[in-house]
Amino acid sequence: MDVLKDKKYANLIWRGYRKYYKKNYTSKVEEKERFGKFIDNLKLIVQENFRYDRGNKTFRMKINEYGDMNIDE
Repeated sequence: MDVLKDKKYANLIWRGYRKYYKKNYTSKVEEKERFGKFIDNLKLIVQENFRYDRGNKTFRMKINEYGDMNIDE
């Protein structure tokens, strides 16, 4: 998860995500909010996949088109 602390790398992942899923936002404020949710989701995915790797889960997680949303959305 240290890689997500590197803003340069996190922004690179974010740009790739937005391009791949053709994500566009109405404002810089919305984009910043979505970026925060995206990073939170990536952290959760990494954490849960570590649990899978240790044999504590039976499935792996990955990012999808909803990666910039929270659970309520």
